Amino acid sequence: MDRNIENSLRQVRDRIKGRKALCAAASLRSLLTSHPRFTALLPELDRVVESYNYMAAFMFRGTPDQGRERFFRDTLEALSTLTRRAERLARGTDAPGLYYAEMRTQSYSAETLPAMLGRYADLSAQLQLACAAEADDTPLRSEREALLIRIFNYVWVTMPLTDADFKLLTATAADPDADFPLASQIITALFLGALQYYERGRLLALLDIYDGTRDLKTRARALMALALALYATRAEAAADDAVSDRLEEWKQDDANLRRLRSVIMEIVRTLDTERVTRNLRSEMMTDIKEMRPVIERLMRDMDPGSEEGYNPDWEEMLRNSGLEEKLSRLGEMQEEGADMMYLAFSNLKNFPFFRDLPNWFLPFDGRHTQLRDSAADTRGALSFLLETPGLLCDSDKYSLALSVVRMPQVQKEMLTSQMGDQMEQVRQAMAEAQLHVSDADRIFNTEALVYVRDINRFLKLFRAKGEFTDILRPPFTLGDFPYVSSELTSDAGFTQLLGEFYLKRGYYGDARDMFSLLEQQGEASPGLYEKLAFAHEKQGNLDQASLYLRKAELFNPDSRWLVKRIAAVSRALLRYDDAEEYYRRALEQEPDSVPLNMQLAGVLLALEKHEEARKLYYKVNYLHPGHLDSLRGIAWCEFMLGDLDRSLDHYAAVLADDGATHTDHLNAGHAFMRRGETRQALDEYRRGVAVPGTGKPDPEKLRELQGDRSLLVSLGVPATDFDITCDLLAAGKGDI
Repeated sequence: MDRNIENSLRQVRDRIKGRKALCAAASLRSLLTSHPRFTALLPELDRVVESYNYMAAFMFRGTPDQGRERFFRDTLEALSTLTRRAERLARGTDAPGLYYAEMRTQSYSAETLPAMLGRYADLSAQLQLACAAEADDTPLRSEREALLIRIFNYVWVTMPLTDADFKLLTATAADPDADFPLASQIITALFLGALQYYERGRLLALLDIYDGTRDLKTRARALMALALALYATRAEAAADDAVSDRLEEWKQDDANLRRLRSVIMEIVRTLDTERVTRNLRSEMMTDIKEMRPVIERLMRDMDPGSEEGYNPDWEEMLRNSGLEEKLSRLGEMQEEGADMMYLAFSNLKNFPFFRDLPNWFLPFDGRHTQLRDSAADTRGALSFLLETPGLLCDSDKYSLALSVVRMPQVQKEMLTSQMGDQMEQVRQAMAEAQLHVSDADRIFNTEALVYVRDINRFLKLFRAKGEFTDILRPPFTLGDFPYVSSELTSDAGFTQLLGEFYLKRGYYGDARDMFSLLEQQGEASPGLYEKLAFAHEKQGNLDQASLYLRKAELFNPDSRWLVKRIAAVSRALLRYDDAEEYYRRALEQEPDSVPLNMQLAGVLLALEKHEEARKLYYKVNYLHPGHLDSLRGIAWCEFMLGDLDRSLDHYAAVLADDGATHTDHLNAGHAFMRRGETRQALDEYRRGVAVPGTGKPDPEKLRELQGDRSLLVSLGVPATDFDITCDLLAAGKGDI
């Protein structure tokens, strides 16, 4: 886009943001008159300015008008809409990308929306007759599929859609006898168009479809599209009074809010897909690869006569590898609604079928012309996978059906058998999760789940995904949801569910926000305060974590977990007196706990209680002889207490261990220095500050050594001796 046009658009937006309507209109007029491509927008700008001037004239006459602020905001919104349309026209001339390419294609097309929808209805009727007569319907089906793509693209890139367009689209999609793929593609095209350029009518049309249809699957898709579009365009939507008025009325119905909460829960679960996939790739696949030689050996040694060829060594192998625990966790995630199929199908989106953008959202139809060669499979072995609601999203069904066409029969049978077993487990888990759900809710929730997964696959895997804003990427902040955020979170059960989900998945900021809302609503329980403390601690808000831990302690002062967390957080906050108190309380319950003894010893060192710390370090070394950190602690305490022989004996044991560090060498050098053995001190210091493999001094380690100067001087080390030693080290003079 031309830089001058870009600057002009920025100026208009700045003036709208500053509530300077006439100034914005003047800047916009200057832009619109600069090039013929914009002139079609001038009459609309004239109407906006004329209406605004009338309003201003009435105001200066002293005429009272309670709707003046509303009119003013409508004027600003009208100017914003014209600005978006001007930007679209400016980019549409030569901008790269599918949206603008399709926009240019549409500018040369003579097809109208009513004509396309009329032809679609005719083709659907002819297909019914052909099916009844068992005639070849391939030509009709091919034409209808191509027409549906053109309808999708028209709705997607046309701006503005007229009031008549919106009425026709709404009536078509909400028609109880409507073809579901057509209704679904209308919904998605309205949604994708809103993501590209905010257009009030698109949001209102999605609301109209949701309100106007009795079909639960269509309602689910309309509400999911609306929720995502509202969130993606929240800045524009929040300033649009027409959308505000409509949603204000809409949210008065508790059933609507209940449906919206279920839709948002599916969005939140979908946001977790990347984390789940990452875990599958990094943990599961790595473990399986590492286990491959062991598995192959066990397969070679398997007793053919054992029952079903099962080798009992396999269970032990799984337990020892940790894979059994991870597989169990995957099962739990699957039951909790995690998208376990994303990774499996992410590499099966390269078929020509997926080159057409609309096909990513097409409800599955086994009779699609691109599935002709797999018709027997979709009606036979794969029918269970393809027809059971919710097992696979639609784009994954197409991936599966397109894949089996190219498989040898043996491989096909093996795949369908393996997937059938796995999917049966998923189906059972889904059925158990829906035991107490009504049929209507089950249908609605399943369709919302399938649809949002299709959207997620498109945003993550489509060949031109970079051209689309990925709204299904964390964070998804419920407080930013326009108009209905307070109503959504007014349901404590829903807020609790979201908070628990976020906490379990590691989204600690979002968990904190949800639990804070519960607290604001009057919820007070030790569990809530513990979770708030945990979320704050993970976010690094230690003061807040400490506050909530203390609140939880009022309910349950004897909780071991609480006592240990208060101790740990107090230590992190350098509140060592509190930390000592709570670590001692924790040790009363677990006196032989190595971590607790070590942590208390560290706190006592910070409090300069070296005698008490030394006792704890000796205790740990008694419980676990050779415990490296306890040896370090003993050596340091003996050093601070002046028993330099014992200190050096223990440093010798530390330095003989493979886990010895450069700091251990420096501290051993301190003990030699304090004992007056400067030659031995220099040798240890040289080892401690050396860059590994070179022998040259590391400036950072030298600074660390020099940082101990005041401590050593306070313990009687001559300052001059220490300074000369450091000088020799810095100069690289290791040998004198």
